[in-house]
Amino acid sequence: MPKRKGIFLVLSRPRSEAPEDVAAYNEWYDEHHTRDSLLLPGFVKARRYKLADEQLLPGKATDPGFEYLAMYEIDDLDRVADARALMPKLAQVSTEFLSPALDGPSVRAFIFEQIAEIDEPTVLPEGVEWDRGIT
Repeated sequence: MPKRKGIFLVLSRPRSEAPEDVAAYNEWYDEHHTRDSLLLPGFVKARRYKLADEQLLPGKATDPGFEYLAMYEIDDLDRVADARALMPKLAQVSTEFLSPALDGPSVRAFIFEQIAEIDEPTVLPEGVEWDRGIT
C-alpha cells in the first residue's frame, strides 16, 4: 500500500508588528523552528510564505489575521502520531523550538491529506489562442 502523503499548514504571526519583533520572529522561524520541525518523523520539507500584496481574488482575501504561513511536506501520514509523541521531547532538547517572538495563542495548524496530484493544464480546443504571458 502506498504511503499517504500530506501537508501540515501553520498560520502564525509575530507577537507584535514592531520591526524588532517581526525580525526576531522571522529569524527564529527560519533558523530554528522550521529546521527543528524537520526532525519529526515523516516531515521532509518546509516552506514559508508571507501574505502577498497582490491577490488573485482580492474580494476573497479579506484580513485573515495572519501574514505568515509555514507548509511542511509529510511523506507518510501514518507517522503523524510518532511526530506528535516526539514534540514534547523536541521542545526539551531544542532551546529554540518555541520563541517569545511568536504569538502562540493565535497559531492555527492543520494537516491535509493529499488526494490528487495534477500537473497538466486543461487541453484547450483547437483554434483557441491562449497566452499565459499576458501582462
